[in-house]
Amino acid sequence: MTHLEECTGMVMKDGICLELCDHKTTSAHHHCFFEFVYVLKGTTLHTLGNRKMMIKEGDYFLIDIDNTHSYESVSENEEFTIINCMFLPQFLDRALVHAHQFNDLINNYLIHFNSRNFESIPTMNIYHDADKKILFLMQQMLHEYQKKDKEYMEVIRSYLSVAIINLVRNVSNIGDDGRDITHYIKEYVANNYAQPITLSEISKNVNFSLSNLSIIFTKNAGMTFREYLQNTRIKKASELLERTNKTIAEIAGLVGYTDPAFFYRLFKKTTNVTPQEYRAGHADIRN
Repeated sequence: MTHLEECTGMVMKDGICLELCDHKTTSAHHHCFFEFVYVLKGTTLHTLGNRKMMIKEGDYFLIDIDNTHSYESVSENEEFTIINCMFLPQFLDRALVHAHQFNDLINNYLIHFNSRNFESIPTMNIYHDADKKILFLMQQMLHEYQKKDKEYMEVIRSYLSVAIINLVRNVSNIGDDGRDITHYIKEYVANNYAQPITLSEISKNVNFSLSNLSIIFTKNAGMTFREYLQNTRIKKASELLERTNKTIAEIAGLVGYTDPAFFYRLFKKTTNVTPQEYRAGHADIRN
């Protein structure tokens, strides 16, 4: 009997199975239950359907029933450990015995979210646990499952419901079209453009997967995050060239570029003139 067959048997018997798992590589497979996964340690490549996503410590995701997925190790020497929670819909509520997909769960009276508010399908995203709330819930579920105190299944059911609610919050919080989160990113850039910021860093702050956040921002801003950040920095540099006598190197540093030569090339590419030429054309503003 394979490990997957053993786990499937336990899920079919009890409605749920929790385990620590360190399989860095698995072949593509699917199953007749949901799988809530939390990455405790390491990095690996996760394939879900046709999407390949690098997952790392602190990431978590939920795999829908019958969705094909696999893991592929990216380093033979690096440890990779997950908490894996496999469960049937009816574990949460007996009325869900005929449920076949994630939407059936969130329309249940225990976890009632309107799926029309979602920008993307919750079970196709990777989320990052910046505040460790999901880690706490997963660890508590695993502890209860291993210890098996009185009414432990009821405790696990409660923790699992809260974990799922927190997951769907990540999707519903962005609003119908993602404008709220796009506005937040623009404000963040306006306040931090002089620092070495990245969209990856922001994704952790707002508890979104990097890929999902990138798609949302590009759609609403009409350009990539990198392009938006560069445009903001060049605009701020232009203002400094117009209104101050600071050197080109000083201005480069003030808008977030440690390499003056790179800043020089980028400024010319963006404005079609060099920083010196731009300053000369706006000399009257400083005088």
